[in-house]
Amino acid sequence: MESVILLAIAYLAGSAFSTLAEGTSSGGPFCPTSTGKQVYGYKQASERNKYFYLTVDAESTGSTTPTFLYMVGGPGGSSVAAALGVIGPCYLDVDNKTPQPNEFSWTKRARGIFIDGPGSVGFSEGQIEKTLDDYVKHMYNVLIQIVEDQPEFGQDLHLVGASFDALTASRLASTIVAERPASIGLRGVIVLNGVSGTIHRFEGCMKTAKARKLVDSRMMRAMKSHMPQCAAEMEACQPEAPGGEPKAEECQDAVITCHWRIITPVRERGTSQYDVRAKIGKESDFHPIRMGKVDRFFNRADFQAKLGVSRNPWHTVDEDAFLRFTKYHSVDISPGMNQALDAGLKVLVLSGSEDYTTNAVGLLSWAKSLKGVTNYGRELGRARKKTLKFEYGGVVGTIRSRKFSNNARFAFVEVINVLHSSLTL
Repeated sequence: MESVILLAIAYLAGSAFSTLAEGTSSGGPFCPTSTGKQVYGYKQASERNKYFYLTVDAESTGSTTPTFLYMVGGPGGSSVAAALGVIGPCYLDVDNKTPQPNEFSWTKRARGIFIDGPGSVGFSEGQIEKTLDDYVKHMYNVLIQIVEDQPEFGQDLHLVGASFDALTASRLASTIVAERPASIGLRGVIVLNGVSGTIHRFEGCMKTAKARKLVDSRMMRAMKSHMPQCAAEMEACQPEAPGGEPKAEECQDAVITCHWRIITPVRERGTSQYDVRAKIGKESDFHPIRMGKVDRFFNRADFQAKLGVSRNPWHTVDEDAFLRFTKYHSVDISPGMNQALDAGLKVLVLSGSEDYTTNAVGLLSWAKSLKGVTNYGRELGRARKKTLKFEYGGVVGTIRSRKFSNNARFAFVEVINVLHSSLTL
């Protein structure tokens, strides 16, 4: 896992790390043992919304230290909570009380930004936004304020969109490329088990279900019969112009058809959509790190007092935000990714081999379809698939990659023996 994390950061940084001597412990509430400074609080996202955020400085910094903005997915998941997961300086021990130093932390060599949205996700305050466009604008507003306060977090910035938030990362990249704020030096986008918002996802589900024998032949025929309707409704969901507001009702129709007809049948057989090796609810049996339940920790009065917040109960996923935004699972993320590549940025797509819901087959097919001023997908498809191996960790998967004349870089990595949440939490 550490090898994959370092690949993500090092690939998009485009250079080796130049580190300085580690400092002393900051004693921050998210990780008392971390040497990276922790800053947290509220930023005004709009007149009615305040987003809670956390920044964590790298434990080792230098002139080439990259920054990542991590968006956990859901929709409605708390990205701040991910700072106590596999990417943060500490993870929560199984006793649900003690943050333990995380040897696999991204923040060993990179600066991290975590923002909770939309609406009242996590400790954020305000009504849930009515549109996707409003949510992205609010994320952008908060990001700008953070990097104005801490300029080092705005340089060498990489947007990391996990699962649903591949869409948020795509839209946010488009906004930054268009606005060109002086305070942000955007370098690339990382997609972790991302929802592509295209029919490629569900075509990949079909192929994965057949190859892994996840359903019987009768169910496979039934799933296949719904694919034309799924494709038509996904097409109807898309905005009139790239980057515009999607058609809400049509998007909801597409989610109902595609999810319930293509993904649910696998669940009905007791198999997890997040890890095809596992039964539903047993995904943690295959998780590389045993962790506690962050909701219990975040609901502790002493922890909230340290943050200067009060939320009882605090939820890992905001149910209202999930219900209102889940329709956007049907929105194509391609325009933003094409725009990022056209701007000479770097795009890295990572997919876990055991994930069904955002399967590697469908994600690779989507990646091969990207086309901006250059046919990026075609060139990626021509790239030779290579084994990805590290001295520490051994073989972690396969990689296809291409570099283009405008300095854009595009890579697809399939990580072996990895489920959905191992790349997203």
